[in-house]
Amino acid sequence: MVWQVGSLNNVERSGNNLTKIQSNGAWDGGAASFNTVKDNGYFEFTASETNLARMIGLSTTNVDNNWTTIQYAFYLLNTGALQIRQSGTTIGTFGTYTTSDKLRIAVEGGVVKYYNNGVLLYISTVAPTLPLLVDVSIRDTGSTISNAVVSNLITSTFTATATNVGSNPVYQWKLNGANVGSNSTTYVNTSLTNNDVVTCEITPDLGNCSTTIYTSNSVTIASLAAPPNIDFYIRSTASASACQTGTEQVVWQYASLGTNMIRTGNSLTKFQGGNAWDGGAASFNTVSNNGFMQFTATETNTLRMIGLSNTNVDANYTSIQFAIYLVNNGTVQVYESGSLRGTFGTYATSDIFKITIESGVVKYYKNGTVFYISAVAPTLPLLVDVSFYTVGATINNVLVSNPITSTFTATATNAGASPTYQWKLNGVNVGTNSATYVNTALSNTDVITCVLTPDLGSCSTTTYTSNSVTISTLPAPANIDFDIQATFSSSACQDAIEQVVWQIASLSNVQASGNSLTKIQSNGNWDGGAASRNTVKNNGYMEFVASETNTSRMIGLSTTNANSNFTSIQYAIYLINNGNVNVYESGINRGNFGTYATSDVFRIAVENNIVRYYRNNVLLYSSAIAPTLPMLVDVSIQTINGTLNNVKVANQTSGVFTATATNAGASPTYQWKLNGANVGTNSTTYSNVSLANGDVITCVLTPDLGSCSSSPFTSNSVTMYKPGATTTWTGTTSTAWSVSANWSAGVPDRYTAVTIPSGTPNAPTMSFGGGVYDLTINAGATLTMSGSPNLSIYRNLTINGTLVPATSTVNLVGCNSPNTIVLTGTQSFSRVVMNNSQGSTISGGAMRIGTALTLTNGIMTSSSLIEFADNATVASASNISYVAGQVRKIGNDAFTFPVGKSGFYRPITMSAPGNVADHFTAEYFRTPQAFGSSVQAPIDHVSGCEYWNLNRTNGASNVTVTLSWNEAACNPGDITVLADLRVAQWNGVQWLNRGNGGTTGNGVSGTIISSGVVNSFGPFTLSSTSLANPLPIELLSFNATVANGAVVLEWTTASELNNDYFTIERSKDGELFETVSTIKGAGNSSQKITYTAKDTAPHLGKSYYRLRQTDFDGTTSYSNLVLVEVLESNNGVVALYPNPLNNSSTLTIVFVAAEKQNVDIVLTDLSGRMVHRQSLSVVQGENVIPLVAEFQSSGVYLLEVHSKSGRQVFRLMVN
Repeated sequence: MVWQVGSLNNVERSGNNLTKIQSNGAWDGGAASFNTVKDNGYFEFTASETNLARMIGLSTTNVDNNWTTIQYAFYLLNTGALQIRQSGTTIGTFGTYTTSDKLRIAVEGGVVKYYNNGVLLYISTVAPTLPLLVDVSIRDTGSTISNAVVSNLITSTFTATATNVGSNPVYQWKLNGANVGSNSTTYVNTSLTNNDVVTCEITPDLGNCSTTIYTSNSVTIASLAAPPNIDFYIRSTASASACQTGTEQVVWQYASLGTNMIRTGNSLTKFQGGNAWDGGAASFNTVSNNGFMQFTATETNTLRMIGLSNTNVDANYTSIQFAIYLVNNGTVQVYESGSLRGTFGTYATSDIFKITIESGVVKYYKNGTVFYISAVAPTLPLLVDVSFYTVGATINNVLVSNPITSTFTATATNAGASPTYQWKLNGVNVGTNSATYVNTALSNTDVITCVLTPDLGSCSTTTYTSNSVTISTLPAPANIDFDIQATFSSSACQDAIEQVVWQIASLSNVQASGNSLTKIQSNGNWDGGAASRNTVKNNGYMEFVASETNTSRMIGLSTTNANSNFTSIQYAIYLINNGNVNVYESGINRGNFGTYATSDVFRIAVENNIVRYYRNNVLLYSSAIAPTLPMLVDVSIQTINGTLNNVKVANQTSGVFTATATNAGASPTYQWKLNGANVGTNSTTYSNVSLANGDVITCVLTPDLGSCSSSPFTSNSVTMYKPGATTTWTGTTSTAWSVSANWSAGVPDRYTAVTIPSGTPNAPTMSFGGGVYDLTINAGATLTMSGSPNLSIYRNLTINGTLVPATSTVNLVGCNSPNTIVLTGTQSFSRVVMNNSQGSTISGGAMRIGTALTLTNGIMTSSSLIEFADNATVASASNISYVAGQVRKIGNDAFTFPVGKSGFYRPITMSAPGNVADHFTAEYFRTPQAFGSSVQAPIDHVSGCEYWNLNRTNGASNVTVTLSWNEAACNPGDITVLADLRVAQWNGVQWLNRGNGGTTGNGVSGTIISSGVVNSFGPFTLSSTSLANPLPIELLSFNATVANGAVVLEWTTASELNNDYFTIERSKDGELFETVSTIKGAGNSSQKITYTAKDTAPHLGKSYYRLRQTDFDGTTSYSNLVLVEVLESNNGVVALYPNPLNNSSTLTIVFVAAEKQNVDIVLTDLSGRMVHRQSLSVVQGENVIPLVAEFQSSGVYLLEVHSKSGRQVFRLMVN
């Protein structure tokens, strides 16, 4: 450093040293430097003696020799103490100094700082006006200033300044003592290295001075490891959806640091300023959705807050939006924008704290355990925001982590126009010279850094290493919602038991762990809420396992998730903190139902639209409020640490499952698993109709996001529960159906086959309803229904004993198979609901309905009798639900018999009989009558489509009869003039005219009532008094057989009216028909006529044939389809007919044998149950085999024929 000669006062300079030589005791030993300190430069000197007083520092100008004008000064006291003074003001004493101490005043980023031997002593709060010169004031004679130097950032240019050296002095620059440069006042060198020394020699341009040389002060070059004015950091690009996180060391904004804060890497220390909330800092790094900020606690005796904010407002804690407060008594608190949220225990050195943003919700963690969930929605992204109170307070190892994909960005300020970037992966060079780096193949624990080389003079060997970003692979990406659910099927006979998946947005003051919940805050308030993604449908249930008995919480079912309060749960089980259990519905207490214990299993079930509550399979309560389905699981927890464990939902399913994923990318992949083994295809759905009891379905999702190829996400599980269990009534303790001890294997459910034997200590009584798979009441046994319970039968009902019905309801609901009902004698029922699309078959004894039959879905096919007691009713009959068989009505009520066949509901109605003991029996036949064609005048003709049998089976009452028509059941255009219609009744000889007492409807559908009461009964059908109502021809039969490679068609009519001709039509698929031949009709006839036609070139395989009849006026009608199969074979079945087959008809099998052999014929239903077996010997050539079998119900059957040529299988349809 060079002192200004004109500034020297009472001092003597010697190079860059000073000594006061006179005026002892006065602050008048002054000097100032030519050299100046700029931003990010410093002034430094070496302390000498410790017993003399002097001040030295920096000022904008040299005002005078007194110390009060030095703006930033070190005061070396004659006691050895060291003080700092600024413009005459004492800042404080900072220990002592000794000989050889290096004292420095630096300007760093526009802030003045004081150092002793490299240790920061003080940071000035007074902003400097740059540049600053060195300013000196010395009091004591003999006091010295030694080795004063000034250092600034440079590039490559040096300037020599000389005065009074003549007009043309000569300059010789020297580098490390060697001549360099030219005769110039400036010297430029862009290749200087560390410790190079630059000087300059001047030869004045004065007389006699050619041999006089002046050597300048020296400039020593020092390479900076980190140029102080460069901000440099890297960040990962946050992603809304990702399978990896990038955890960044926080980089503090230099401008955010208060004059009392020191940053050391990603840690902070409050350095000075006294105890006040003014130690502030903020990060460059930010936290995005599903990211977090983390730090490590150090001392426990200081006050400091750290958290997250949108912006860095100031250094005070009140501006931190989400803050963790480490109190100096070792406790932890949460503050949000200056408001205390609560105290959450204590902390210790090395505790790891975290503030996370989880799907837009701020949560606070200590050592991985959440302790508070904020109710304030953040505005993202958030930076790290700090406020320290206590001097010496620290925050260590602050990190920020976000979901990322593959892109990293470097940001550098003051690094020149074109700095270079060298990215590193695990310390190895990667990437290009770019401010960004992309890598889509990063692995867990990979570390990304970047090395910056500034584009500044002399910086080619000066590099800057960034903060690090560490990669972590997520086992379950936080923002991906993923679950699987079974598709509901009301007719299925298996349950899918799903682990509940909670709606993330519904979680309030609770933490979810799989399908369990824990309340973590807000003790005493009913605000611990959650709702499931899964829902409960009809005949489904929600189930959970009770845990502790000392907390209060409710869980139940609701149509929607209204809020977190218990009053909005529509059907709730209340586990009270005194061990009691209550039922609440929409906030209303339904009563206390005893106590509960840890591991008790609670269930809320929807059984035929009735909500019921169970504990350990014992019914507690049946709701009187009808639910609106489906319903989700709805939770409200009052007590902190209250838990709900292992929550599940079960519904009926046919075996179809759907995966739902959000935020998983455009084309995620799905791998379904059955019991852990891969099944299915890459699809959001999986179907399997062959699942077994206990099978477990899961799905593994691989998101379509960068870095997700190795991050599979496993769904909740779905466990199958199927029929197979059995239980037998023992009646050990009581008559109660709902008591487990009364059963050999527990209270039955809808998948349990139940047997009620005779001779038990107590006969069963059902009071609250339930469901069973099969129910068998043995001879001598009785099942008593008490009150109005609902009993659902899912498959078979066998009553050889007695059912005492009271006012109960038996629901025939089914599971993808018909209900089979076998009765002995007449069995009484109160209410029966038919709701099985597969239908039911009733055989053996009669089913007597005491109150009502509701026909919702499914056909009741009866080979015995369905009997309605006096005042019993029927409702809702339709084409999809009616009785195919005999129906009897007892009593003096008008009644519509719910009869039909072949897919058509075709009712017949009678007026009220006169005696309560009378009864009538009806059945419908969708076939042409074959009784005869004789009619009573004025009847012209009767229907050839359908008829009813209505018989008076007890008593002598006469009633009116109402018939119905529906053109869909017969042919369009059959009914044209309603006034000409008549009710016709067969008396054994002819069709009697029962008149037209009135009609309803039109030609499409309607009814006609007899003109008076009928006094004799039997077959009834529609008739007409004129040709206006053509009604169908009376087609008695239409058959097709195979003979010698041709199809022979034969049909017979009982009568014809205006019949022009018949057309034989043929089809391969039953939809598109072609004409085979046309046969002239008889016109009008009341005699039986048989017609024959032949198809000499039939199709090989299956073909459908039908008969189209055309009247003279062009009106057409069609027969039923008949199926023929023409086989090309020299050994085996070549034809079977008719197909479809009426239940009472004979099936004809045409078998061509190459030689004499034995043939075995087996007929089974679709469940594999054998219906008929026949073994016989056939001869060479064509054999015609008749087959007569007893079919219990209509449907599809399989015919297997085993011969020397192998096995042939045919599908046979039975009406």
